[in-house]
Formats: sequence, structure tokens, C-alpha cells
Amino acid sequence: MRKKTFLAMVIATIAMSVSAQNAYFGTGLGDNWYISFGSGGVTPTTHSKFWKDMRYTTGVEIGKQITPILALGLQGTTAVNVSKSRTAFDNVRVYGIGKVNLNNLIGGYLGEPRMFEIDAVAGMGWGHDFVNSGMGKDRGYMVCKVGASFHFNAGESKRWTFSFDPAISYRMECPRPYALNVQNSAIELVGSMTYHFGSSNGENYITIIEIPAPGMIDDLNSQINAMRQAVSEKDNMLAASAATIRNLENQLAQAQANQTDIENVDVTIDNYASLEPVISFKIDQAVIQPSQMPAIAQVAAYLKNNPNATIEVNGYASPDGPLAYNDKLAQQRANAVKDVLVNNYQIDPKRVTAKGRGVGDVFPKPTWNRASIIILNK
Repeated sequence: MRKKTFLAMVIATIAMSVSAQNAYFGTGLGDNWYISFGSGGVTPTTHSKFWKDMRYTTGVEIGKQITPILALGLQGTTAVNVSKSRTAFDNVRVYGIGKVNLNNLIGGYLGEPRMFEIDAVAGMGWGHDFVNSGMGKDRGYMVCKVGASFHFNAGESKRWTFSFDPAISYRMECPRPYALNVQNSAIELVGSMTYHFGSSNGENYITIIEIPAPGMIDDLNSQINAMRQAVSEKDNMLAASAATIRNLENQLAQAQANQTDIENVDVTIDNYASLEPVISFKIDQAVIQPSQMPAIAQVAAYLKNNPNATIEVNGYASPDGPLAYNDKLAQQRANAVKDVLVNNYQIDPKRVTAKGRGVGDVFPKPTWNRASIIILNK
């Protein structure tokens, strides 16, 4: 019954791990390998003085983090002889090790290792005892171990892990090699240091890929198509406005040549009241690019030919960075547009109100909100 329960737990753990791989990045064959060095003490569980009979043990482990929950490795250990025997080492043991991360199994994986984690550890392998000649023959036998690992993942990159690894190991000798007899067991108290090699995702651990639902992708495509259509309409309107500006410039040049009063020139921009020109900015900048100047020129022409009109320039920022900084950047972007209107086109500064609106939500994509929007006060 125990074997069936344990096997069911292992199968369930592997199934959960495999099903989650579609959401993980950095799980290839060459990803998430590690090497661990440990040392500590081992002492018989029964019929011994715990600390007095403890022997020094050391070992090395090479393994791979298959998923955030499951890791597999190969571990080799040896214990140093403390008796009067001339044999330096008591034994050598080699285990196939399996580890289950209890934090990720119960609490879910967060995209990177937690600072403190606990693994449940189980292993099985082969042991060999060294015996002095004349005192008997060397012995080989099956071994297994169960225990836990208490991890501290150091640093931002989580490249190094320091662990405390208590465990109990069993010699599974005949006539019942499958039985776990406490008389043939030992307690291990080991501290270890683990180095995690880099992976194809650029990290030393598995990362999570955000996979949007199919319905979300369709919605995003619809929004993109709608925005493309809106941009196309805006481009057409800007092109028409640019043509109007060129016509006004020609009229102005002709009027100056004829020494006529510029106020006699008929200047109109149809439907400008329905426009809200958008001045876009690069990330972390409040400098107006040359490509954005036509929109400002259009606004200047309207203000010159409508002396009673006033406008409001609203500056926005994307959510990247601290909130206080984004508030300041939004105000700087509004001020930049006002400065161009005042300095380049001699617009009365009282007719232009510049307001920083902080982090904007005018556009659905956060990075599109790095902008200043000009609104006509009707």
C-alpha cells in the first residue's frame, strides 16, 4: 500500500510539472543544471552515542531542475573512518536523487526562486564498505535515503544556494533488501553549497512565459485594426490640414508682396474643433521630434486666425518608473508644446494652458501614453 501511494504521488508530481512546461521558458536539455558540494557528519541511528560516534562525511551532486517543482540528480558521498582501522574511508555511496520543491508545489511558482525554500528529498543507489584485509571482505549493498533540504537562495540572480540537508539513510541488505530497518540506518547532518549554471533564457532559473488566451489575442487584434484605421483617418486629416497651411502661406506671401494687410487674408481650417492633435514623445524624454512639428504648426495656424480661441495642452506619461517622476515628466511634455507655440509662432502664452496629467490611460497600450494632447476650448 505504501509503495502504491508513493508511486501515485511521484506520478502526480511529474504530471503537474509536465503540464506546466508550456508556460515556462528555460527548460531545454542544456538548461538549469547545477553542481553541489556538501560536508557534515553521519552517525548510526541506534546503539551509538550520537555525537561521539559521528563521522565526517562529504559529497558532490550533479543534477538538473526539470521543472520548478521537480529536480533529478546523481549524488556521491563518502564517510571518513574514525576507528583505529588503517582504512581511511568507511564507505562510498552513489544515489539517484529526486527532489520536490514544496514551496512551488503548494504555493505555485512565482517566476523566480524564493529566498527560502524547502525540498523533500528521496534517493536510491549502491553502497560499498571498505574493510581492512584480515578483518573481512568489502561489502556491497543497496542503499536509500529520505530527507529534506532547507535552502537559502542568495543574491538577485539566485546563482548560489546554501542549504542544510538532514536525512536518514538505510542499508538495504539481505535477506530482506526491500525492508527499511532502523537498525541498519544512519542520520546525516550535512551543509551544502550549490552553483546553478546559466540557461538559454539568460537567467539561472526557470522563468514564466505569459501566454494570453485565444480570446484575448482576438480582442487585441481588433483593437490594433481599429487603431490603424483611426491613425489612417488622422493622417488624412493632417494631410488636408497641411495643404490648408500651405495655401495660407501662399496667400500670406502674396499679401506681403502686394503690401496688403495680413488681416484681409481669408484663413479658415475646417472642422479643427473636432481635432485633438497628439504629440508623441520618446521614452523618458520631453523633447519634441521633427516628425511631430506639423501637428503643432496646424494648431498655431488655427490660433493665429482665431484670435479668441484658447487651447489646453495635456501632458501624459507611461506607467514605467516612479509615479512622482512620471508626474514631473508629464508636465514637462505639456510645457514643451506650449514653448514651441509661444517661441516659434509668437502665440500669446495666456492662450495656452499646459497641464501635466501624470500617468495616462488615454490609449489602451501603456507606452502610447507618452504624449501631449491638444484640446480646443470651445
